[in-house]
Amino acid sequence: MNMAIDGVAIILDTFNDSENGLLFNVTPTGSSTDAAISNDAQGVGSVNNFWDTIREAEAVITDFGWTVEMRVPFSS
Repeated sequence: MNMAIDGVAIILDTFNDSENGLLFNVTPTGSSTDAAISNDAQGVGSVNNFWDTIREAEAVITDFGWTVEMRVPFSS
């Protein structure tokens, strides 16, 4: 069975400044990552992969594809 690398990623621009954002990524197996983006992702240290917030994500693989449900609390 050949499986392509797949995933869903969203970036939330919570300050609506087009410079900073919070990235959330989920794969079909339910693995998830997050990162904080600053300074329009320009320069050293502008993507913080060590940022770790509370979130929940669950993925389900079916015969027709896969679905994901993700919850990120406002307090994150």
